[in-house]
Amino acid sequence: MIAAMALALLTLAPDSIVTKDTSSLHVNIPRAMHAPVLDGRLDDAIWREAAQLTDFIQGEPLDQAPPAEKSIGYVAYDARYLYFAFRAFERNPKLIRATIFPREHGGDTDDRVTLIIDTFLDKRRAYEFKITPLGIQNDGIKIEGLPGDPSPDFVWYSTGRVDEQGWVVEAMIPWASLRFPNADPLSIGFNVVRVYGRSGEKDAWAPRKRGNPCEICEEGVLAGITGIDRHRTVDLLPFVSGSQLGARKFGFDSAAVNGAYYPYSPALSFATSRPITTVGGDVRFAPTSAIVFNGTFNPDFSQVEADDDQVRVNQRFTLFQTERRPFFLEAKDIFVNVRGDEESRTNLGDFFYSRAVVDPSAGARITSNRNGLTVGSLYVRDHSPSYFYYNGYETSGAVQLVDMPAQVAVARVRKDVLADSYFGAGFFGRQMSRAHNAVGTADFLLRRRGITLSGEGALTDDVAPRNSSLSSYLDGARRRGKYYRGRVLHSGSKLFYSATVSGADAGFRDELGRFPRVGIERYSGRIEVKQYPNSRLLQGTSQWINVSRTNRYGGGALDYTIDPGFTVRFQRRSYISFNGHVELVTLFGTPIRPDGAFVEFGSDPWQTFGIGGTVYFGQREIVDPANPRRGVGYFANVHLILRPVPQGSVELRGQRSMHRDDWSGPYLDDARIVHIKGSYQFSRELGLRLIGERSNQFNGISPNPFARHSVRNTGSALLSYELGPASFLYAGYSNTNQDLENPVVTTAGSLRTESLLFLKISYLFRL
Repeated sequence: MIAAMALALLTLAPDSIVTKDTSSLHVNIPRAMHAPVLDGRLDDAIWREAAQLTDFIQGEPLDQAPPAEKSIGYVAYDARYLYFAFRAFERNPKLIRATIFPREHGGDTDDRVTLIIDTFLDKRRAYEFKITPLGIQNDGIKIEGLPGDPSPDFVWYSTGRVDEQGWVVEAMIPWASLRFPNADPLSIGFNVVRVYGRSGEKDAWAPRKRGNPCEICEEGVLAGITGIDRHRTVDLLPFVSGSQLGARKFGFDSAAVNGAYYPYSPALSFATSRPITTVGGDVRFAPTSAIVFNGTFNPDFSQVEADDDQVRVNQRFTLFQTERRPFFLEAKDIFVNVRGDEESRTNLGDFFYSRAVVDPSAGARITSNRNGLTVGSLYVRDHSPSYFYYNGYETSGAVQLVDMPAQVAVARVRKDVLADSYFGAGFFGRQMSRAHNAVGTADFLLRRRGITLSGEGALTDDVAPRNSSLSSYLDGARRRGKYYRGRVLHSGSKLFYSATVSGADAGFRDELGRFPRVGIERYSGRIEVKQYPNSRLLQGTSQWINVSRTNRYGGGALDYTIDPGFTVRFQRRSYISFNGHVELVTLFGTPIRPDGAFVEFGSDPWQTFGIGGTVYFGQREIVDPANPRRGVGYFANVHLILRPVPQGSVELRGQRSMHRDDWSGPYLDDARIVHIKGSYQFSRELGLRLIGERSNQFNGISPNPFARHSVRNTGSALLSYELGPASFLYAGYSNTNQDLENPVVTTAGSLRTESLLFLKISYLFRL
């Protein structure tokens, strides 16, 4: 049936193709005599004299088709700023989606315009500046071959306004916020992409062809830029915070259960510390437009953003968290390799995982980009690093090394070659008392039209810390290992395929990386066929199959997976995917064959409502070292977003992971996490965020009855005020309660275990 549907869709009439003269994409922009007033009205003289960018072409969902509405961009510059304005016409202004949200924390379904600025004109790395109809900002970096990274924050200015013709935005981007070559005149790559919130349609000034493996390559050129002020800029971002921390003390005891004694930690008193004041900050110095130095002292990372809880039961491998700390976010792309989207789900990971640096006290980073040579180096002192360990090739975990400080050094160099290819090398090292970890890497990426070939390799030398009281894996032993990966892929508008081979031997240790599994070799492939019916109901369909096989390094088979599936994408930002899952897992020497099915869905048909999630149902491996086996169960991760007013939103997320030996048997494990976040923006600068989370996780396989059940309730409130670019005032409070009841030792039930009250102010000074 699926094959018949695909054949029918393939016979539909092709899209109507709109072409554009490439000479119109090379624009000499004028020098502005006066700066505009950012009010969203386009009545300043600069916009009458600016270069106009017209004739936008739709790239999604239709390929090179006429746009739904007319758009005009305006570009000019002077010694200090790049100026941009955008007029988005809309026949029915009621269809415009525009909400008020904190910078970088919303607007996914709003109308917006994105500026893509390739300052080195190398088609490999570009700045992204996104602006909504109300002028709210979102920015980041786009690395060719990777999804856009919204984590870096830049200093720039914008405003927006909705009127009877549609919407207008104006922006000023300081040259001091960008890195660019030392050239005069300067030419930069440039594109403008309009996104319609209601449909997901994307119109671009420089046409973007569907399926092109190089997005940044599809750009125009802004030329004739002269006389830029290249004075050395220094950004100082100091902060001062005051906080009061409360924590419950726990004792050490043991109790008999069924004739055996088990350790447990009885709750003692709750104590509140005296208020403390913390001072620290960051510095950014650009001696040239292509070289940047960053430093941080006494960074304060943990108060404003906190990690959400994850499902911790029935897990084989280390759980990793998203990086949120500002010092590690800027220029992080220099220290990572290009990976495909589907590779993020494999069991081999990244050379540099910055969250392995747990408690930094100070750090410094230098990056440069000149004549196609990119160089980055990073140094951090970490008070309490993590040590990743492995139980053969089957499980992994991490131990935090409290009061065992480490010196961390990272360096990477990349040389651009040909049109959009490169060769690179890196070093990732950590030194502590009587222990060290060193990783040397080499990698390359070659791209020719729709074909991309990439590869990387690494050699490691590791001496583990020695502390058997913390973990038996801290044995002081020396291990040396190697890793390799090769990949070829073809990307086209209607056909995608890839093949990847990778491996890490049993001695491989990258303590600054993200490798859940070692001692294995893995072979994987994917084929996907896409159709674009362009009907009133459907945007597109696709069918795919993923296959993989995992072997012991240099040995026999361990695992395999076969995942066939299909996706249907509807109009109005909605889709649904189905795929079957056939698997062989070798767990603690026992082969297990669990089968099941995934359903993934998402829908944002209206500005006021959105829903999405993933559900797995069927058989699963039971991670029980004493009796590994096949069980049944399901996993679900679903979110619901309500936006009742433009200023406010409520997001509800729920996770459930449950397993049994059979559907009628008792629970082997059961994890339920409910997370609710409400936010309200009183103005563009002032906002309130409330978060509540309940995590109830039961692990019936644990041999210790006191470690089987964990119930934790967390609540927080954060009031934020944006004082200016990268400058904020925060006031917050968080509180955590834990249910300490269990059937053996009864306590007072739910007790407060942690609390935090804080006030923080940071302000950017640009010198």
